[in-house]
Amino acid sequence: MGAHIAVAEALCTVLERAGYRANPVFPSSAGTLAAQVAASSPDVVVVGSEGGDLAIERMPLIAELAAAGISVVGLAGSRDDPVRRRLIRRAGAIAVVEHADGLAHFVDVVDAVSRGTFQESPLPEPETSGDEERERYVTNLARLTPREREVLEHLRLGHTVDEIARRDHVARSTVRGQVASVLRKLDVSTQLAAVAVTHWATQRGAED
Repeated sequence: MGAHIAVAEALCTVLERAGYRANPVFPSSAGTLAAQVAASSPDVVVVGSEGGDLAIERMPLIAELAAAGISVVGLAGSRDDPVRRRLIRRAGAIAVVEHADGLAHFVDVVDAVSRGTFQESPLPEPETSGDEERERYVTNLARLTPREREVLEHLRLGHTVDEIARRDHVARSTVRGQVASVLRKLDVSTQLAAVAVTHWATQRGAED
């Protein structure tokens, strides 16, 4: 599964040429994405997390797949983002492949994971206090529910509680509760701080 349909289909083509049966999977009304994937009993699932916000959304998916006993290979963006690599691994992925690694390496990793012979090197510790703090905030962002992510996006666009309530046709008290939940999960005290840490935590991924 990749950030874009074209990417997912291209990777499936690469795997098929290597002798695998591969299919891209995208969310549908049939149920959760993890349930859709699990229903097909795959040997390996490749999860794309190339963009900043997308990377955050994929962490719970990787964790759910791993908890179901499904082998996951994570796709990261650039080689210079060790924070994302650690987060993908800690979520439950067996391996992480970056864009610079090349398609041949990607196929080799998928093959090794499917055979149960892949050996990933130990996770490096954060190199700086900034990396450690960013990792903490990205982990917190991954805990947000889909609705809380919608509310956070409203805040990022400068919408007030009243505007969010009017746009989404919900009570102001409901929005206030959702905003409070976002602040609590992000461990910040103001809406401005929530927007600031979200931008800071995701800006590296958005540059990939």
